[in-house]
Amino acid sequence: MSMFGLACVAYATLTPVEYIEITKLVQVEAARNTKDEYAVAASVMNRVLDPLFEDSVIEVIHSPGQYAEPASTVDPKLLAKLSSPAGQLEVCSAIKELEGRTDFKGQSQLYWRVPDEDPMFHKRGNFYHYHWQQ
Repeated sequence: MSMFGLACVAYATLTPVEYIEITKLVQVEAARNTKDEYAVAASVMNRVLDPLFEDSVIEVIHSPGQYAEPASTVDPKLLAKLSSPAGQLEVCSAIKELEGRTDFKGQSQLYWRVPDEDPMFHKRGNFYHYHWQQ
């Protein structure tokens, strides 16, 4: 199975606690109510499968210095959206589009973006890149 397929299967089979943790991270890292929410979740899954990063959702999210501090409470509507079958398909689509990209930068770093290389899922969202692109 391809890395893309593995990431999609892994996302679809997360535990309820893992979905909660991803949701709390997405709440603080993504442009809300945009496809950027799915892309942040997809980048986490890409890290889980990349040997350079931790190998569990919880470890990736809570790895020091990698992300903003996740929200302390979970948005139940976002949780339902990200864990639903439709949300799983959206995350899977984002995984495919990211092509293994594990990192993202926000709006304050847009001057680093190379439009032909660094996808964005919404104009208010993050741009995504490979870990070796700083």
